[in-house]
Amino acid sequence: MKSKLSGFFAILITCASLAGISFLLYEFIVVNGIYPSGEDVFYHLFRGDALYKSIVKRDYYPLYNTMWYNGIQPLRYIAPLSALVIALCEMYAGGQLYIAYIYYCIVLFCLGQIIWTAIGFKKRRPLTGTIFGIIWFFLPINIYVLFSQGNLAMALCVCFVPLLFVGVSEYLQNNRTSSLVFIMLISILMILSHTGVALLHFLLVWLYMLIQRFFFQNRRRITKVFISFFISFLICGIYTVPTLINGYDFEKLDKAGNYFQNILITLNPLYRIDVKDAAYFGLSLLLIAVLGILVSNHKSIPMCITAVVALLLTSSTSYLMIKIIPGSEMLWLIRILPGAATLVLLALIYWEKLRKWILVFFMLLIVADSIPSLYWIYGNGNARQPGERLLELSEKTLIKEARELCNQRVALIDLGTLSGEGAFALSNGPDGVMEVYGQKYETAVTGDNTIRLNMAMSDEYFDYLFDRCITLGADTVIIDKEQAPYGEKSLIRLDKAAEKCGYDFLYENSRYMLYHLAGVDSYFGTKTKYDAIGIGYSAYSLSLAFPNIKETSDEYLDHYTYEELSKYKTVYLSGFYYENRINAENLVKKLSENGVRVVILADGMPEDRDTRTKTFLGVTCNIIQFENGYPILYTEDFGEMDCDLFPRGYSKWITYYLNGLHSVKGTIYDNNIELAFFGSGINENVCYIGLNIPFYYYITRDSHAEKIMQWVMGMEPSVLPEKEIYPIQVSSFLNGLMINSPVDGLNTGIAYQDIFRSDRAIGEDNNLLVVDSGNTIIRVVYPYLMEGLIATGIGILLCMIFLVYCTTSEIRDREGRVHKSELEEIQKEEEPVSEKADENIPENEAENETELDTKLDKETDNLAKMETDKLNSPKEPKYDLKSFDLDISSGDDFDIPFGQRNKD
Repeated sequence: MKSKLSGFFAILITCASLAGISFLLYEFIVVNGIYPSGEDVFYHLFRGDALYKSIVKRDYYPLYNTMWYNGIQPLRYIAPLSALVIALCEMYAGGQLYIAYIYYCIVLFCLGQIIWTAIGFKKRRPLTGTIFGIIWFFLPINIYVLFSQGNLAMALCVCFVPLLFVGVSEYLQNNRTSSLVFIMLISILMILSHTGVALLHFLLVWLYMLIQRFFFQNRRRITKVFISFFISFLICGIYTVPTLINGYDFEKLDKAGNYFQNILITLNPLYRIDVKDAAYFGLSLLLIAVLGILVSNHKSIPMCITAVVALLLTSSTSYLMIKIIPGSEMLWLIRILPGAATLVLLALIYWEKLRKWILVFFMLLIVADSIPSLYWIYGNGNARQPGERLLELSEKTLIKEARELCNQRVALIDLGTLSGEGAFALSNGPDGVMEVYGQKYETAVTGDNTIRLNMAMSDEYFDYLFDRCITLGADTVIIDKEQAPYGEKSLIRLDKAAEKCGYDFLYENSRYMLYHLAGVDSYFGTKTKYDAIGIGYSAYSLSLAFPNIKETSDEYLDHYTYEELSKYKTVYLSGFYYENRINAENLVKKLSENGVRVVILADGMPEDRDTRTKTFLGVTCNIIQFENGYPILYTEDFGEMDCDLFPRGYSKWITYYLNGLHSVKGTIYDNNIELAFFGSGINENVCYIGLNIPFYYYITRDSHAEKIMQWVMGMEPSVLPEKEIYPIQVSSFLNGLMINSPVDGLNTGIAYQDIFRSDRAIGEDNNLLVVDSGNTIIRVVYPYLMEGLIATGIGILLCMIFLVYCTTSEIRDREGRVHKSELEEIQKEEEPVSEKADENIPENEAENETELDTKLDKETDNLAKMETDKLNSPKEPKYDLKSFDLDISSGDDFDIPFGQRNKD
């Protein structure tokens, strides 16, 4: 009776909270004056809005969007489910994107409420589950993800985390195949919500299972859970395969360190008040987890231990150890904090003997701990709408003027200070314009190009900045003056560089400057002639100082042909690779013998696979380290050079000197030993340079290093490449582009995508699309469709085989247990029968021996027949699946037993 009453009240509270809190959320957010909030929120709104507009045009899965980063694939690198939910909310909101954002937040609350209520009913504690559903949404770490980070995709993903842990816990205890099916379904939803967050929580599940194994011996079940995760990933192959191919280069991003945090900040309830973008886990949750480890039951203890370990793993101290692990660049572990918080709440639900008043106290403690984080919901309360805020931003940043002037594309160079808000203000609306920038550069083909523009701005290489803006098709450039390193002096040099490249200065306010490319009134492309080309992952840094060096995206030297490279006066190799060393060396020999200068940086020379040494064309590099600065450099052409000290942060300079040079042009002395640092190899056109002098020159602009680099490269830093601008016509249609070019080999400024297909020849130049003269029609196709379908098909096939195996194994184990119990009953039945036979033995054994033997034979035959009949006869098992669960005296929520509970 109590259970039914608790369930009835739980349903009433759930319905009331779904309606009441949803209404309050809408009312508070719509007037808080800061929505939509969060660093990433405009990126996710941009994707959802793009999907909504495509659906209106009957394009139900847009593959390509031209507005950000010279063209992007909006649904490829961040999972599509959140964008779909935003699009549906926008559809329900009548096309009002900001109202759709509020609806999205309400959907997340309702989803979490329903999930936790269902968990409560599952564990016969519906009221507790219902209340936790309300608390869950307002936990500080969940508020941080949704409103502070604005990561709408992650917020959707973590809604499914409670179901994942419940499914895993149930399977480990009960070994039911249905639980594996449930785990796979939830895993698929998580992968399609946010693949990276899903994989991190799979690791958290692995940690939980390892800890739980100390309480339950179930190694085979742990293996099956991981097989379920793998199969889920394969089933999503039609999405995950294109994501993995040409996806994030985590090693190059090197952002993992940003996703760890000082544990004192993570647990400081006051720090988030002053620094509102800090991740706060919750001191209350940690206290509950520690108490759970000490006094809870065998089901809750593994959850509490996992939560505490996960919290410790997110600390900055842990990162010092984790970063040495291969693949650590993908471990953005602060993202598992919502999973750790989930485990603490689940531990309370699984803690059956917890007293009623203690549970209520824990709930109140969590609520009190969450109140300061509600700032992101009630905000400033000034009712300023997002449209007003973006309009004000447009006026302050000259975005309004840029939209009016722009003929093709705008470059907003603010080094990320405006985040996605500035990009969204430029591109949103019917008169939105295309941009060189956007948000989430790691998902864009031209992400490296924009990083270099930012480097040129922060390091004052303004010639490079404006020259490459033209290459990227930006006829309008906005500069944030506060990002100029040296104030007014930098701005003067900025003006000179803009004028040199053909940009006119048009507008200025207290913080921003606006330039527009003279003589351009339509779409345009470029043809550029460079004197040098740089190949390798680190060659770009010298391109910033010498803009006449062309950057490349292919780092393998032997992928280039002699015909391609012989067009340049100098080939600069820094951080290059090769597939075949002999072919690469032969290419360099041929180029040098035909008058092309090849410059090889010792620090960027690849390691030979066989000898494990840095050797190329007979010249070997050896490591050396300096403190604070170079020793005196002795050069053949420039005499002695005393360079400036290393900049702050570079006091330890680990680099290479050279052995095997045919002609030495420069040396140093280390411990009275003369070491060569630059000179020529097999001939005068093959030049080697060590000590990482190109990078030293890039960061210091030291005059001595500049002389060396001018001699090595055969050019001056101030020389720009020859550039011609041609008008082009670009039109878009459903899943395609049409480009009309007046000349061959024209760089269109459009980001080259691996999903472009054309009947005519198209090419790629430093991540940008190159076309020939005439009309080029480009179709946009789904990326790696066949490979994705194959992966999905294999996943479905493996899923069927796996489930059949698990079902068969489950039945076999169940029958084995039933047979074992029946045999035990048979043995118990034999004992009284034997005693009875002994009692019936006559006193005169000699006279009744024959009769006794006959009776014993009959009794033996009867027992054997009885055992055979019981084992072979089809009958209903005495036990159902519930018989194999642990016998729990589960409380109905707040009806939690103080002692042994009487069942109704």
